[in-house]
Amino acid sequence: MEPRFVLSVLTFLLLQLLSLRALGEDQLPGSKNIFGNVGSSVLLDPKCESVLNDSDILWVLTVNGKDPVTILDYKENHHDFVPSEQFKSRLYLNSVTLSLTINNLQLADQGNYSITVNGFLAKTIKLFVYDMRNPIELAVAVGSSILLPGFTDQHFEDVNRVKWTFSETQILNYDEASQTASFIDSYKNRCVFYRSNGSLLLRNITLKDEGLYTVQINLNEIRSKMIHLKVFEPVPEPSISSNSTYVDTAIGLDCRVTAKKLSSVLWWKDGKVITNDQRYQLTEDNRTMVIKKATKSDCGMYTCTVENAVSKKNSSHSLAIYGLPPLIHYAMELSIVALIFAAANIFCIIVQCLRSDKQSKKNMLFSQFAVRSLKLL
Repeated sequence: MEPRFVLSVLTFLLLQLLSLRALGEDQLPGSKNIFGNVGSSVLLDPKCESVLNDSDILWVLTVNGKDPVTILDYKENHHDFVPSEQFKSRLYLNSVTLSLTINNLQLADQGNYSITVNGFLAKTIKLFVYDMRNPIELAVAVGSSILLPGFTDQHFEDVNRVKWTFSETQILNYDEASQTASFIDSYKNRCVFYRSNGSLLLRNITLKDEGLYTVQINLNEIRSKMIHLKVFEPVPEPSISSNSTYVDTAIGLDCRVTAKKLSSVLWWKDGKVITNDQRYQLTEDNRTMVIKKATKSDCGMYTCTVENAVSKKNSSHSLAIYGLPPLIHYAMELSIVALIFAAANIFCIIVQCLRSDKQSKKNMLFSQFAVRSLKLL
């Protein structure tokens, strides 16, 4: 083997060793976990000091095993660094520690961050991003069961303790060392804890179970998840009543249901949803449907569908429309009244005539009797 080749190899190895020693013993390439919340800031500190102007710095991001994406590339003797489009205006590079601050965290920022200094891998940092801005919304029916979700495999690492709370009350404490889960009495016989991902199965749901649940890893507020549980009673079957059945009148159909938390009330006729228009008017959160001016064509089957987050019920009503238009109906009523009065007047006249005829006959008999009496005298 040629001495010049051996000398080149030894020189290369020596330079690498000197570079690693410059980073410090505890800064050898390795991996650490960092946790952050959406919208907050996080510091990625590789703990390696260097003079920025004398170094080439490269930060890259790897997500789910895909090809690394360069997020920051700082060239030696340059005074500016160029972040990638994803991190534009959100990065700050410390010129001494080479740490990287990411502001306004996003879920897409989660992944493995690696820093290379002068061509040598210095550190890999695993960033986990949690979204605590809005709780997860879940709905469940009274008497049923629901699984309150835990964490994904990526988020459920290095777990020592898991704590579940309901409002301000701790309902579960799990210790990884002993692998035991301790429940408070009111949850002991109706909960199952899954230590593989921290999820919680809640059985025999009651209205009192509605509220905010929080699961936390290692008492770390960042490594948390909130679930807002809403509890509903299944909706009963509604009933429908109407106020009129005559043509040219405003016919109102009322959909009556005792449930309070309704997400929607819909009216149907002939397979089509009824909406507010020139013929129909919906009031009282759609519970009342008014046919503004009923005609014979409005006869048919009307269906009311009520729904909440856990159930749906419907009821149908057959609407028959009778009679003539109101004006004709009123005219007929007036005619009947007039006929009654006319009949009464005729009756009175007949009675009067009969009385007069009877009185005339009496007068005639009296006259005849008087004449006969005079003749006898």
